[in-house]
Amino acid sequence: MARAAAFVERHDLLVKTYILMLCLIFALPNVWAVRTMYYFILLPMFAIVVRRHELWAIARSPIMILAGLYFLVFAVAAPFTEGFSFRIFAEHIRNSILVGSFLAMTAHLVRRDPEFPVQLFLFVGVTASVVGLNNIWHFYGGLPPLNRLPTRFEGVPGLTMYYNSNWIAQLYGVVCVGTAASVTRPGLRPAVAALLALSALVLFGCVALTQTRSVLIGVTASFAIIIALLPNQTPVGRAVQLAIIAVAILASLPFIEALVARGDPYRVAFWKAYIPLVEAHPWVGSGLTAPIVVSAPNGVETTHPHNIIYQALLRGGVFAFLALVTLMIATCLQALRAWRITGASIYPALIVAALLPLQLEFTVMVGTAPGWDWVVLWMPIGLCVGASLLESRAVAA
Repeated sequence: MARAAAFVERHDLLVKTYILMLCLIFALPNVWAVRTMYYFILLPMFAIVVRRHELWAIARSPIMILAGLYFLVFAVAAPFTEGFSFRIFAEHIRNSILVGSFLAMTAHLVRRDPEFPVQLFLFVGVTASVVGLNNIWHFYGGLPPLNRLPTRFEGVPGLTMYYNSNWIAQLYGVVCVGTAASVTRPGLRPAVAALLALSALVLFGCVALTQTRSVLIGVTASFAIIIALLPNQTPVGRAVQLAIIAVAILASLPFIEALVARGDPYRVAFWKAYIPLVEAHPWVGSGLTAPIVVSAPNGVETTHPHNIIYQALLRGGVFAFLALVTLMIATCLQALRAWRITGASIYPALIVAALLPLQLEFTVMVGTAPGWDWVVLWMPIGLCVGASLLESRAVAA
C-alpha cells in the first residue's frame, strides 16, 4: 500500500484523474463511464493516498459537519413520510456518502496544492469551451445569428449528457467563472492566461445563448466580484475597469431587453402554490419521492419549486431548511475568509455562481452519483473546504 501510494503521489495520478473525470462530464454523451471512473479508480486512489490525520482534519471542518447534518436530516425524516420507499432511502444514504467523499477529495487536493483550482479550471475550462463550440455548431447548423436573439441554445443528444438549456447554462456558468477567476492569479504564464481568458469568453457565450436569466445574473455578479477583488489596483486601473463595465452594460441592453420581454417565469406563483404542501408537512416534509406538482394561475405546471432552500423545506421539513441555510451561510463566510488568506477571488466568485441561480431555477437536495450537481454545487463547496484547511495549516505553521 505504501508503494502504491508513493506511485500515485509521484505521478499526481489522483489530481489528473479527478480533473479528467470532470472534463468527461462535459465531453461524454452519458454518465456511466464517469461514475465507473469515480467508483473504481478515484475512490481507491484517494483511500490509498489520504492520511488519517488529513481525513480527520477534513471531516471536522465546519462545512463538512454542516453538510453531514444536512444529509442526515433527510434520512431521519424520510421514514416518517407518506409513501416511504426503503430503496429510495438507501439510494439517499449512498448518494450522501458519495457526495461526502467527493467533498473530502476536493478539499484534500486543494490542501495539498493551493494552486490546484487554477490547474483544475485550465483543463476543465478548455474542455468545456471546445465541447460548447461543437454543440453550438451542431445546434445552430453553424454560427448563431447575430442580428437577432437566436433560439435558446440546448445540448445536442449524442454530444453531451445534458440537454436542458438551464442545466447546461449552470454547468458552463460555474466553469466560466472559475476559469475567469483563474486568469487573475499572479504569476501565470502569458500563454496560460490567454488560454484561460479565451475559454472563459467562449463559455460566457454559451451561457448567453442559453438565455437562462438566473445563470446570467449569477455569472455577471461573479464577474463583478472578480473585478472588485483584483489585487494591487491603481486609481487609473479602477477607472478603466469601471469604463469597461459601463461599455459592457450599454452593449448588452438590447439583449437584456429581449430577455425581459420573455415575460414572467412564474417563480413567485409557484412559491405561493407550494405553501399548502409546506403547511401539511411542516416538520418532516413530503419525503424523498412524493409527487409535488403544482400549477401557476395560467395552468403552467412544475414538479419542483425552482429554489434549493424551498425544495429542502418541502422534502425534508423545517430542519432540512435550517440545515441548508446554515450550510450556505457558512460556505459564503468561508469563501470570504479564503479570499482574505489567499488573495484568490475564485472562492467567493464560485460560491456566488453556484448558489445564486439555485435560488431561482434549480433544485438539488443531496445529488446523485457523479454528474451535473457535483460540478455546479459540491465542487465549489469542496474547494472552500480545502481553503479552510489551508487556513488551519497556516495558523499551525
